[in-house]
Amino acid sequence: MEAERVSFLEISLAFVLGNGKMFLSQMQGDFFMHELGVTQEIFNIVMREAKKHGAKRVLKVEVEVGEFSTIEPEPVKLYFEVVSKGSIAEGAEVEVRKLPIRVKCNSCGHEYTAEKYDLTCPRCGSIDVEIIGGRELIVTKIDVE
Repeated sequence: MEAERVSFLEISLAFVLGNGKMFLSQMQGDFFMHELGVTQEIFNIVMREAKKHGAKRVLKVEVEVGEFSTIEPEPVKLYFEVVSKGSIAEGAEVEVRKLPIRVKCNSCGHEYTAEKYDLTCPRCGSIDVEIIGGRELIVTKIDVE
């Protein structure tokens, strides 16, 4: 008998990175260490939600990260393998999608998608801008059986 596949949304982790402790370390060999802590939090959410829904196994986890958050997808996938060892999430596929940086110009009110190192308003050329998106970290979907 094939296991029933259940999908549900988990959007409880939508914290904004920027509190100082999540940014890249400048120490050589420690470049992706912040992803380990972030991945542990993702794993905690996955396990909490899987337990809440009576899951026997986690099949897939989908995560969205803002481009401005400095979180890289590949280390998150690797660390998820490590932190999920021996759990019902071991072997789960992890998909990490990048969200663009969204900016609002305080001079002309234009909202646009910006490049990581150039937030200049394309309409008026102002650098008086506010970042309105691109720092998120959201667990968007967890597939379980």
